[in-house]
Amino acid sequence: MTVQKLILLLMLCSFPFLLQAQSNDANDWKDMRRNGISINILGHSPILGINYDRIVSSKINLELSIGLPSIGAGLKFYPTKIQEGKTLFHMGISQSYVYSESVNLSILRDLLTTYFPLGLSYFGKQGANLGMDIGPVYWQNTQNDKFQPINPEHWSLYASLKVGYRF
Repeated sequence: MTVQKLILLLMLCSFPFLLQAQSNDANDWKDMRRNGISINILGHSPILGINYDRIVSSKINLELSIGLPSIGAGLKFYPTKIQEGKTLFHMGISQSYVYSESVNLSILRDLLTTYFPLGLSYFGKQGANLGMDIGPVYWQNTQNDKFQPINPEHWSLYASLKVGYRF
């Protein structure tokens, strides 16, 4: 038997096992606690916020947030599959609208921010939910209805810290 035939035979014999392992791995995320509630410092909110997130696939997590003084939504992508008990790298995009009459920070009024985070997340086996990230943010004042071209001065470095519970 030639080496090529032996390799082909081994591949054919192992193929059903690879398929079984792949289907089990692809569905592991469905057995996880896919919903999470957390407190954010920075992130979607320029000060403090509450975040709800949901794992929608083995590599994608969607987020909604309300905070002082903002609302936001985002998406995080995990290059490796989301697993409990491991620290995972993520990248994402999120947008927030910041406005408040009650906060005396005129710089934070009527802003639309777009954040591009790179960071680490931990999904604990007992429900702990931790995350931190850093990345560029683009902010644009929305007080007037005119189109505003991208201004290089509106880019900043931003960060986020999240602590919560998955259910």
